[in-house]
Amino acid sequence: MEEIVMKIIKWEDIEEKYGDVISGTPKELQKYFRKKVVPYKMLSNDIFKDMIFYAELDHKIKVFILKKNIEPIKELVEFYEQKNTSLSKNKNAILDSKLAKSWGIPLTTFIKEIEENDKWGNLVIDKSISPTSGRTVYYFDLNKVKAQNVNSLRFLSERKELPTYEILKRLCQKDLIKQPQKYEGSLLWDYKYLLDQIPDARNKNFEYSTRKKIGETYEELLNKEINELIEEYLSERKDGTPLIDPWFGNKYGKIIDLSKHRDELQRTIYKIICQRSKIKDYEKIGSKNTYRILNKEESIKFDNTRQGFNIYGIDKYDIDAIRKGITSSYSWHITANFFIKPFILFLLKNMEEEIDETVLNQILEFNNVKKRIKRVVEKLTPQKADPESIRVKVYLTKDENIQVYKFLEKRNVSFAIAWLLGSLGGIRPEEMIKIRIEYFTNPITGESWIDENGLLKPDPAIKPFYKQDGTIDENFGYVRLFMPAKASKQGRSPSNEYFGTLIPPVLVFQINKYLREKIYSVCEERGKGYLFRRVKQDPESSLKVSMKFLYELRGNMLFLPPTKRQWLILKDSRRSMNNWIVNGLIKDTRINQMKLIRAAQVQMRHKERGMIGATNEIKYTESLSDEEYIKVISETLEYPFDREELIKWEIEKGYRNTDEIPQEFENKIFTKNLYSDEFAENKQVTSLKPSKDILKLNKIYDLLENRFQKLNSLLLLTNRKQKDKLILLGYTLNDVVAEMGELEKKLKAVKDELNNLKKGIPS
Repeated sequence: MEEIVMKIIKWEDIEEKYGDVISGTPKELQKYFRKKVVPYKMLSNDIFKDMIFYAELDHKIKVFILKKNIEPIKELVEFYEQKNTSLSKNKNAILDSKLAKSWGIPLTTFIKEIEENDKWGNLVIDKSISPTSGRTVYYFDLNKVKAQNVNSLRFLSERKELPTYEILKRLCQKDLIKQPQKYEGSLLWDYKYLLDQIPDARNKNFEYSTRKKIGETYEELLNKEINELIEEYLSERKDGTPLIDPWFGNKYGKIIDLSKHRDELQRTIYKIICQRSKIKDYEKIGSKNTYRILNKEESIKFDNTRQGFNIYGIDKYDIDAIRKGITSSYSWHITANFFIKPFILFLLKNMEEEIDETVLNQILEFNNVKKRIKRVVEKLTPQKADPESIRVKVYLTKDENIQVYKFLEKRNVSFAIAWLLGSLGGIRPEEMIKIRIEYFTNPITGESWIDENGLLKPDPAIKPFYKQDGTIDENFGYVRLFMPAKASKQGRSPSNEYFGTLIPPVLVFQINKYLREKIYSVCEERGKGYLFRRVKQDPESSLKVSMKFLYELRGNMLFLPPTKRQWLILKDSRRSMNNWIVNGLIKDTRINQMKLIRAAQVQMRHKERGMIGATNEIKYTESLSDEEYIKVISETLEYPFDREELIKWEIEKGYRNTDEIPQEFENKIFTKNLYSDEFAENKQVTSLKPSKDILKLNKIYDLLENRFQKLNSLLLLTNRKQKDKLILLGYTLNDVVAEMGELEKKLKAVKDELNNLKKGIPS
């Protein structure tokens, strides 16, 4: 607005020229507008230019309003404020400033294009006045905006032909997709130009995600001789040439996943060179989930050290360099014993082959080298744990397994699925984060258990399940998982190439529910990518660490005995599954104990044919058939996930006697026990008037239970409170656990006695 500024000294001069006017601060004008804040900025818009004027009074520029214009101004202000409120609530309207920001265009440039060039006029649906700046604001039709082929990545990502915004953003950050040159400097992209780039970008992204880079690759940062030595080592390991530890007796054989070993060794040598170059904080993680990029000065130091570096000169102090940055004891155990140690033994073997046994100096020199290598190997070999510190292995019952699953399901669905993958699929904790949906396909035959919606497709050919009308239930049943070596423990524990790993119906159902509700509800790409994701919308966004949720949650699992609750870890789910299979009760003469063990080996992905040891078992026992494998898994892992139904199932199969029914289910009706002489069909377990002995035992049971619960409450305290309480009582934590263990035995003995007395009561 063109402001009229007049140099006037006296108020009378203004009144004489313009008539009855008002002026002043917002506070002074409130009585006219009846508002807490007078919209001074809004009044600067051209629409008010004939109703107000500006003049200098007392050396200050002030706004002057003719009194006759107060009502019209007030009406206009209220009109535009209501209009702004209405437009802001319109879900199909987007403000010019937001659109300009989304497109990466400066607002002043954007407004100029609207007002002077009429560039975006066909998209404007209304305009108003900003109460904060006083400028004319434009509202755009959001649907028309999204339909523009030249648009922001966020708007373009809503089209079904393109990936999600998160994926496009990541591809852009990795420089795998590029803007047309004419749009550089803005956030605008051309739809067709972008669409053409996506297939190639995805392929490159897959390669990118499997290679960890620090500016250059690790391979490029090491010298040629070292890389050739690593390749020679990998070639021998691939051929199965054995490496034997002469001091600790460990034997290392054939490996399959060469790339994993190559990456680990290159990173190891990179860290040794950094340490010898006296580079600080080289182990810190950079933006690409690997070690930070070295600066110019550090790169010069690194290069100078690399030139004279000889890996055969490795010593025990270099192990400290390798250890840096590896915070997990488990990760260090794997790195040290399965990647580094066999390579060190390979170096020792090479040196031994080079010496001339007729030259005394060479023999003496090699003996000195061997002593140095021994110190390195000793540092890489874990010390045997003190027997008192060895953790207790937990074996859950099927009933406890159901309770753990339901406990986890209420807190986090991903945790619950992970637990079932262990307790029904035998998947190791470190393998769970590597499972891809594509692994439910046989890599040899191409047979897939993934349907057109990306969900698991139950296979009646494995085992059919029927509906009440007698037709096959297509939505309930088994599928097969084919875990590849690269995703398995140490790259050498894949699924059986013929059978795969059977996934029972309950787990299939829960995985499909998880995919529908947690993954495909936000991700358009189906049937591919990681099962567990850091970013749900991105199929390639894998979790970076193994699942350790049980350490925080197990203390609240009050349904478990204290010993199990104290020691429970995710791996115990798999351990329990193995226990259920090998101890299975199957009324089929074809399934003997050996078949149960073989089936467990397949499900656990353990080495078959020789795990047990005896020559008769290794060389003279018939292989397990697919039919037998399915039979064993069906009879041992296909149990009801309702506790009451489970107890009926266990009684029927012979896993539980009728006098082993939990108290909360004692009044339920159970069916015939096929493996027990003691059963009563449709017998209801009830209690009549108790005898004096029963009353006495009940009292003892209550006293023991009260003591048990008091001790149990100590375990639930925070570490600090627990420590203070134990000091006050004069106990140690081991004392508490030991007493609770004794109490458990006494409670069981009293309960058994009660059951015996109840059985003697006439019905």
